[in-house]
Amino acid sequence: MEKLSVGTHSVTFAYEDGEASATFTVSKKYPPTGDKNHPALWLLLILLGTAGITLAGVCAHTEKKR
Repeated sequence: MEKLSVGTHSVTFAYEDGEASATFTVSKKYPPTGDKNHPALWLLLILLGTAGITLAGVCAHTEKKR
């Protein structure tokens, strides 16, 4: 969709027993979508979550040994 020019476009799907057509209009270019966050933030959150799960597992295992 990012490469379509502004204007009216049509698309047709041909099947063995007929076809289906659709027409749509691109009125303006939309800004790019996606995540703009810094990857280091996500890596830090993943590491903290993993450390928390590991710590909980180690504590539970230690309690079972007592």
